[in-house]
Amino acid sequence: MREISHPAGRLLLIVLFAVSGLGKWSDLAATVETIAPKGFPAPFALVMLTAVTEVLDAFAIIVAFLPRLAAVGLAAHALVTALVHTLWKYRTRGSRRCTPSSS
Repeated sequence: MREISHPAGRLLLIVLFAVSGLGKWSDLAATVETIAPKGFPAPFALVMLTAVTEVLDAFAIIVAFLPRLAAVGLAAHALVTALVHTLWKYRTRGSRRCTPSSS
């Protein structure tokens, strides 16, 4: 069972990140427009870094080039993404406190 489940899980994880990264890459302007109003500095650079990280780490796992390091990179990316999305939820412009936003 392990001979099937590990490669299948790896493939599904790779597809998840590769599709996400390629989606950002294919329409950079729309992705930048999505995050720019959130107040992050250099939204274009942030989108580029995110897209490149997702695609290159997924590719590294596919071709088995430092796969553990690539997996750690994807895990770190997922944690940072979860934190950022949580902060978006509680961010209110002009306020220093974290309060739920109306959106």
